[in-house]
Amino acid sequence: MTKVSYQTHKGLDQITDEEWMAIWKRLRLYAIHNYGWTQSTVGVGLDLEAIVQEAILDTLTGVRRWPPVDNQGTPKDVNLFFFLCQTVRSKVSHATEREKRKLPIDSLDPRSPVLIDSENKQEQKVHYDQLRESIMAEARSDSGLTETARLMTETPDITAKDIAKERNVPIKTVRKDIERLKRRLRNSRMAWIDSIE
Repeated sequence: MTKVSYQTHKGLDQITDEEWMAIWKRLRLYAIHNYGWTQSTVGVGLDLEAIVQEAILDTLTGVRRWPPVDNQGTPKDVNLFFFLCQTVRSKVSHATEREKRKLPIDSLDPRSPVLIDSENKQEQKVHYDQLRESIMAEARSDSGLTETARLMTETPDITAKDIAKERNVPIKTVRKDIERLKRRLRNSRMAWIDSIE
């Protein structure tokens, strides 16, 4: 086991049981939302619940160091939830690569529900990517709005409070940004509808 640094130990000790429960719930939602497709398309499927628990355990035991440090050894200011999301992403990536190596290509039937479901998931991903691009296009002219939109699209279940913390701005600023973004998207949608009528 890796030795846990004093700073990591001190930071993690300050988190209450209720906060850990909220982090765990949000992390599960993040994993299912972003990687739920792995449960039906990769081999026998990944146990996302186990991956979430491993990410938290690795952080608590020092296998994954939070907060991360830069080249000079200075701790970076990284939100614990974002750190855990990246840990889950990394673990899913490694697990899917392992599972792909185990699956013999000639064992797949072209009419397999796994392949059909995979096509549906790919189509959903294309729609999500198009939506994300339109959101980012609407926010592009404003740097604060762009940063808020980026955080919202990268982590769909993120709260305004976490965005404010990540951007280091007041929560009122984030809420105003979200409302402005919603207005821009509504106006953009109305302009698009008017153009086809």
